[in-house]
Amino acid sequence: MRLGIALIVIGVLGRIALYFLKPETKFFIILSILVVSIGGVIAITDLYKKYEANKKSALSGKLNAKVDDSHSDKVTLLLASNTLDISKNFFIDGRPIRPFKILCGLDYPITIVLKNDNIFITARVSSLDGRTVAELNNNEWSVNPNNYFDRNYNGSALEVIDEYSIPILQIELVNQDTVRIGGVFYDGNRLIIISEHLKIVGGPMSEEKILEGCRDLKRIFAYPSNQHFGEKIN
Repeated sequence: MRLGIALIVIGVLGRIALYFLKPETKFFIILSILVVSIGGVIAITDLYKKYEANKKSALSGKLNAKVDDSHSDKVTLLLASNTLDISKNFFIDGRPIRPFKILCGLDYPITIVLKNDNIFITARVSSLDGRTVAELNNNEWSVNPNNYFDRNYNGSALEVIDEYSIPILQIELVNQDTVRIGGVFYDGNRLIIISEHLKIVGGPMSEEKILEGCRDLKRIFAYPSNQHFGEKIN
C-alpha cells in the first residue's frame, strides 16, 4: 500500500517538475504516466487484499437473498425434510412467525418477518450453558468472539460450528421467497436438531448424548474458513 502511494506521489511530483523545467519529451511524459499507473495498480491491489482479509476474519455481516426471476405469493421455510409454505398475506402489517412453533410446538427465539417482499430473520442462538453463540437482527448477523470455534459465510448464507465441528447454526436465504434453517437449538430443556431429519432430544444433557444426536448434521461450508472462505460443500 505504501509503495503504491509512494509511486503515485513520485510520478505526480515528476510530472510537476517536468512542467516547470520544460524538458517536455515524450519519454519523460510516458515515464511519469507509467509510474503513476503502476502506483495506482499497487495501491488498489493492496486495498483489495486488505478487504478480503477483513472479510475472512469478520465476526459480523449481513445476509442478502439471491434474487431470481421467480415470484411466489408464499414464503417457503426449509427445515430438515419439512417444507412449510406460508401465504404472504399472513405477514401483513409486519406480523412475525416463529417457525419452530409451527413445526414442533416449541417457542424457540427465531422469528421471520416480511418487509417490502423480502425475508428478514431475527434469532439468538445459545450454547448449553446459556451463553450467546450468534445473533441475527433483521438479517444482520454477529458471532460471539468468546463462544464459537469457526464460522463461514457468503452473501446469502451463514454457518457457525463448534469445537466438535458440529454446525450449530445454518441460515441460508435461498432466494427472495425461501429460507433454509438448520443446526442445533437449545431452549433450556430440549435440543432441537435440524439436519436431514428433525430431532428433539430431552432430559439431562450429556456430551455423549449431544454428539449422538448431532452426528447426522452436515456442514454446508468447508473449513477452516481462513483457507476456504465462502467455499460451500457441494
